[in-house]
Amino acid sequence: MRIECAYTFEDYREANLALARSKKRQWYGTLAFTAVVFVAALAMIGVSFVQLRTRSMSGPHWWRVSLNVAAIVAGVYLCARILTARSVNIRRAWNRQPELQLQRRFDVGDSSVVMDDSSSRMEFQWSTFRGFIETRHLLVLQPNDVSMLIIPKRAIPPAELEALRAVLHERVGRTGAFPVLPPKSAAV
Repeated sequence: MRIECAYTFEDYREANLALARSKKRQWYGTLAFTAVVFVAALAMIGVSFVQLRTRSMSGPHWWRVSLNVAAIVAGVYLCARILTARSVNIRRAWNRQPELQLQRRFDVGDSSVVMDDSSSRMEFQWSTFRGFIETRHLLVLQPNDVSMLIIPKRAIPPAELEALRAVLHERVGRTGAFPVLPPKSAAV
């Protein structure tokens, strides 16, 4: 099966977000850290309001309120950076890799997937793939934890899409395993 396509930034972003979601421990860790920082900032706001209502700003305690305000600002800034870092990093990676924007050709065969563009050619044996992710618009094949082959569904006719899904489930589903053989007979 031959597939020809070119990636868009939206394809690249969707594939990266799908890959990040597949790493649930890291995803939940980032989300939990952001929530802790946000709750800490809210607690500091509460403490600041209590201190402002009970003490005057001209007394010796003004520095505590100032530290709380600084901590609140730092917490809000940190939350904003954490929440926007992934999209900013995806945009930077896209801009720094112009070869991703080249026309690509995938040849899906019985033993391998060949990806070819005007600057390179790579062949991946089926046993190379650790898994694949299907999103709304893409099929994302994962040869390892950090790289991916992105196949936009728009480049595949509907009848061939079902056939490709079947091939992916059959071939990629077996990665990392060894074949189970029937026991040898006792007669030697």
